[in-house]
Amino acid sequence: MRERFPADAPLRSVVEHITGRHPSLPSFSLLQGFPRKRFGEAELACSLRSLGLTPNAALCIQTTPPETPQETSPAGHSAEPPPCVAPPQPPPGQDMVGEQVPVIPPPLPNQLWEEAVNYAGIPGVPPLRRGSHDWGQGQRLVPGDAEDPPIDVDMDQEGEEEPLHMPNGMPRLPFFPENRMRGGFEPWQRWPGQGNRLREGPEEEAADPENAGGPLAPAAAGQAAVERLQRAAQQEDRHANQGQPSPPKRPFRAPSVPSLCALAIRATVHLMTAPSMQYSSSLAGLTPELAELLLNHMSHERLLHPRTLELFFGCPIQKFVLNSYPYSTNELLRQLRAFTALKHLSLVNSPLITDSGLCILSTLVKLQYLNLASCSKLTDSCLQHITGLKNLCFLSLDQTKVTDAGMVLYLQSVPSCLSQLSLNQTAVTETTLAVLPTSVPQLRLLSIKQTKVKDLTALAAMSSLQTLNLDGTGVTEASLEHLATHPALTSLTLVGIPVADGSHALQIISGLKLTRITLPGRHSVTDSGLSFLSGLTLLSELDLTDYTQVTDQGVSHLSTLTRLKKLSLSNTQVTDAGLPSLRCMQELQELCLDRTAVTSRGVADLITCLPHLQVLGLASTQVGDNVVRKGLIRCSQLVKLNLSRTRITDHGLKFLKQIHLAQVNLDGTGVSLMGIASLLSCTNINSIRASNTRILSPDDVSDEELEAQ
Repeated sequence: MRERFPADAPLRSVVEHITGRHPSLPSFSLLQGFPRKRFGEAELACSLRSLGLTPNAALCIQTTPPETPQETSPAGHSAEPPPCVAPPQPPPGQDMVGEQVPVIPPPLPNQLWEEAVNYAGIPGVPPLRRGSHDWGQGQRLVPGDAEDPPIDVDMDQEGEEEPLHMPNGMPRLPFFPENRMRGGFEPWQRWPGQGNRLREGPEEEAADPENAGGPLAPAAAGQAAVERLQRAAQQEDRHANQGQPSPPKRPFRAPSVPSLCALAIRATVHLMTAPSMQYSSSLAGLTPELAELLLNHMSHERLLHPRTLELFFGCPIQKFVLNSYPYSTNELLRQLRAFTALKHLSLVNSPLITDSGLCILSTLVKLQYLNLASCSKLTDSCLQHITGLKNLCFLSLDQTKVTDAGMVLYLQSVPSCLSQLSLNQTAVTETTLAVLPTSVPQLRLLSIKQTKVKDLTALAAMSSLQTLNLDGTGVTEASLEHLATHPALTSLTLVGIPVADGSHALQIISGLKLTRITLPGRHSVTDSGLSFLSGLTLLSELDLTDYTQVTDQGVSHLSTLTRLKKLSLSNTQVTDAGLPSLRCMQELQELCLDRTAVTSRGVADLITCLPHLQVLGLASTQVGDNVVRKGLIRCSQLVKLNLSRTRITDHGLKFLKQIHLAQVNLDGTGVSLMGIASLLSCTNINSIRASNTRILSPDDVSDEELEAQ
């Protein structure tokens, strides 16, 4: 039942209301769950406010069992009066004048006594006669005499429990077994077995329990541990002499413990969202950072609803992220009207949001970042709600239904601070690009991946443009000519554009000051095309994966790219002969040589010249144990290593233990389970993959690897 009562109403009115609604209900009492409290006759006259039941509270109804009458004496026998209990006498020497003799209170009724015992968590049964555990005989920590007789414990000789005395008719509370001490010296646990002996000693020492430990007792545990280690070392030596490998020991790794902040956030969110709590207080006093942490956790756990969002009203939240939240609806967005300080709003992949739901954006005048990517129901009509955002710097409308008509109208009143615009997978064409130079000349980033754009003439006049993403568009070599002399372009992506000659496309853009580029036409770029990249000395990343026409000659043109930090030559025709051209890349941090014809000798000679190498890929290459012994052990910064489907064996794993790796892939290699287990003893390794391992045939091991063994 959910009812309202005045705060000054007595608790009796609640009881009478319940009785009137349910007259068939037997005698009952009211319980409060937290803090736990039972309301009796004394509290019925108190007001709800004085009992702490405001502004709201949840009470439970518990039926009260009927009182059982006192047992009567059998017929024919008269009840004898209880013996008189003499009052306690004062100790000799004390004067009782002016002092009161303590009087034992009258006995409690059975019902109140049972309730008190239940509330205190004390079982209303006689004291337990034994402990809560039965312990076995145990084992010695040090080897003992096999003929030593076990210690027998006669359970029948244990003392009887003394009966409960009833002073003045009131039963005494039962003893807790763990607090009871027989004779003042008996421990709370009973050990029927011999237990674990920490050290050997004269048997007569046990006769005196107080002196059984002796002066050496504090060091007994440590001495026993040292002896166990010595015995284990001797056992391993015996295994080694017999030619048997000792079992590997996996290091102890502490379990992942959540941070105090994570635990506090989880508990707070549970308090706010649990139906039984009915939390209604305001969180307006929270700092924006703490409120954002709570909102992110609620979003991740799918606990964010319009009502819970109301709790944060008044909090100056600046960042709100609801990416891929399944309950992002127009109703939820309407609650954002209270967060006028919002600067960052991301609603990626919210297919339930419509154009009308974005009407609240007009109230978020401080908004600077707006990401509406993958909101598939948004059309040109949503742009009218974005027009009033005069502080907007970033706008993403990827995978929406906006067209040239809506974008041209919006760009006529776009704020002058807009610097990043993303329209990937939309219906925009060159019509939208034509108005960009006059509407947003300050634009620094433009992404139009997988659109119908073919002509880039308008972009030549955008002198501030630094990043341009053209992947999957209809741009050709003739259109790229308009960007050949662009003064500010530093990042250009051209994957999937329909160029006839990839090498020619590279020649067109070779005069740009690019720091990042993705190349077009992976099947048409040849060694001669890579020669045009030699002038892009500012490049920090270069991906040539699957450029199958690239050989050692083409790689030699990359020697001038000394600022590269990431380089991928996966699935190219590179061999050991082309690797020396990469030695000048002293800043290289990631290198991928997967599916190439390189060997241990060429790779080892290269990586020893790369002091900052952190990630190395050698999957499906001809490298073996020598690459570890001669090269990898000198890479002090290496943290990730891919050796899958190579000729690595247990011999190479011994050297891997000297590297501070975090992740290593050994799928399809020649390592054994013992070798993998030995590698696991490196506490710094977090992840090891070693599926489908195999035994290498003699033909699969090169001569140089055999020499290394």
